[in-house]
Amino acid sequence: MQHFQQFKYIQPFTLIYLLHDDKALLIKRKNDKLLLPGKIIGLGGKVESTEDLFTSAIREFQEESGLTIPCPELKGNFTWMNEKGEIGITHLMVVREHSGTLKTSHREGELGWYDVADLPTLPDFAEYQRSFVPKIFSSSPFFYTGLSFSVKGRRQTYIDNLD
Repeated sequence: MQHFQQFKYIQPFTLIYLLHDDKALLIKRKNDKLLLPGKIIGLGGKVESTEDLFTSAIREFQEESGLTIPCPELKGNFTWMNEKGEIGITHLMVVREHSGTLKTSHREGELGWYDVADLPTLPDFAEYQRSFVPKIFSSSPFFYTGLSFSVKGRRQTYIDNLD
């Protein structure tokens, strides 16, 4: 237990990817954001203490995009730790249906449809997503699990269950 005393808390998150016609709905975060400034990521956020994962995912997605989604498919989890003693467990979800009218911007950043095939090569696509996006976007039953340790936002160590 002594090794874990440096960590302050564990925060659960959801990260949702809406797929439609070989495109993914993503958000390019504003440059003034503390976490992942200027990076392109899936939609989502913190799981509130009164929510389950799926309720949180549906709420976060609607808040950020204006769209309503059915219950997303849980495709994996990504755990990150940093030198500040923070730990986040991000639950990765995919959904292929939606309704409503898309917002083009949100306080977090600008929303847009991105070609799935281009994601690994986009310079602003958040690095940690490059490892798992191809696997979780597939229709296979594969469940991704990854762990990363970062210092000042730069990944130092990474391990996952990929081949």
